[in-house]
Amino acid sequence: VSTQSTGEPMTSVKVDKKNEETEEEEPPQVDFFADMVPEFKQPAQIRIRSTSNDTVPPTTASSRLALDTNFDIGAAAGIGLGDLEDSEPGGWGDDETLDDSEILAVKNEALKKKRASEREKRRKEKERSSKLS
Repeated sequence: VSTQSTGEPMTSVKVDKKNEETEEEEPPQVDFFADMVPEFKQPAQIRIRSTSNDTVPPTTASSRLALDTNFDIGAAAGIGLGDLEDSEPGGWGDDETLDDSEILAVKNEALKKKRASEREKRRKEKERSSKLS
C-alpha cells in the first residue's frame, strides 16, 4: 500500500457503472396480444311459431322407425344370402396348413440364413478395413 505525503494510506474508489445504467427509464411494455382477445357475442334466437294446421294429432302420426306389427315373417324368410358353396379352391383351405414343427423348421432355416449373411458381411468389412490400413 502506498502512502501519500500526508502519511495516510491511499484508498481507491470503484464506481459501479451497472447501477448507473439501470437507473435509466425503461421503455413501456407493449402488449402484443391485446387485439387477440376473443369477443363472445350471443347469437340471435330464432323461434318458430306453430299454427294449428302444422300439427298432426299424435294418434295418427307414424314414425319411420316404428315396429310394423303386420310384417309377414314367412314372406321375408325366403330373402337371404342363399346357400353358400365352398367349391372354389384357395383361400383358407386345409391343404396348405403347416404343423408347428414345420413352422419352427422354416423359422430356424430363415434365422440360419440371416446369421450366415451377417457373418459374410462382417468378414467383408474386416477384409476391407485391413486393406485400407
